[in-house]
Amino acid sequence: MIEEEATVIAVADGFAIIEVARQSSCGQCAAAKGCGTSVFASWYGKRMNQMRVIDAIHVAVGDHVIVGMKEDALVKASLLIYLMPLLSMGLFAIVGRWIFAEMLLIAVNDAVLLLFAVLGLLVALRVVSKMQRRVVNNPDYQPVILRRGASGNRIELSVPMSKEF
Repeated sequence: MIEEEATVIAVADGFAIIEVARQSSCGQCAAAKGCGTSVFASWYGKRMNQMRVIDAIHVAVGDHVIVGMKEDALVKASLLIYLMPLLSMGLFAIVGRWIFAEMLLIAVNDAVLLLFAVLGLLVALRVVSKMQRRVVNNPDYQPVILRRGASGNRIELSVPMSKEF
């Protein structure tokens, strides 16, 4: 289980909206002073991300909580999002070359292969979009509040949430 500390900013209907500080390991190693990535990380600073999570322990606004997500769900989603389009592009380019070179006996140039690769990318993005809609409400792919944070403190938020989620 991958865990992260967050702050609850809204609660409704078995879900909570949490705010998590985006973390970077840049600046933690010995080469931080001379590393370009470390410089970029310092320019952007800490940014806050908000997300909807399953509220399994009935938290209140301002609670510090530990949020978790199953590792295998994260790996499967990452493979689907990143690997499927790459494989589809390659496969479509190979099939396009085969169709033109072997079946139609026409010389294949790079523009035709690029066209087939882009077609493969579009098909893969469509498939990923359909699969994402199917699993968006699946609890196995949702982050969940596991427990209250180590500090156990509640903070007062200065900006109340006004919109529904």
